[in-house]
Amino acid sequence: MLPASVQKTLDAVTPYPALVLNARYDILAFNEAYCRVVLDLRKIPVEERNMLWVVFVASEWRCTFVESDSMKVHMVAGFRAAMADHVGEPAWQDLVERLLAGSPLFAELWERYEVGAPSTRIKLLESATSGVLRIEPVNLWLSQLGQLRATVYTAADEETEAKLRVLAGPAAGAGQPGRSPAAELSSRGVGVPVS
Repeated sequence: MLPASVQKTLDAVTPYPALVLNARYDILAFNEAYCRVVLDLRKIPVEERNMLWVVFVASEWRCTFVESDSMKVHMVAGFRAAMADHVGEPAWQDLVERLLAGSPLFAELWERYEVGAPSTRIKLLESATSGVLRIEPVNLWLSQLGQLRATVYTAADEETEAKLRVLAGPAAGAGQPGRSPAAELSSRGVGVPVS
């Protein structure tokens, strides 16, 4: 389980969207700004909160990345690189099999055998209410072995900064926390791996 201080940190960076992923791209925590700006993760069942699953199989995106094709290529390459440390683990194998069955695009990209690391280049996010947002991911590693990372999407320009403040709403900075998936699972008596 993640320490409560991680959720407090995600909430404190509002109006910037932020979330915590493990190496398998499971979404372990997020803030309210992420739900308002990128994707309302609260609407997705906890068991399905995996970024690869959401991007390749589910259709719940509230906003879309303008260059989503290159983002998807990079995500699969990053996942393949991380999987090298988890070959033969049932949870990893199960996710790969479900993604291969659920997404022809994932299957095509998986067969390329490319490897990569999380990107820090500026991304363009198309918001239905605010137009294009120029956001820059900042990856913060939460474990010594690089298994957990918090990604905070900061504004790449003043216009995006202003738009994020509006999108985050009147609660910006007022501590409107996103419900931590780890906390939700824990409340049901389910353990959450942190690697």
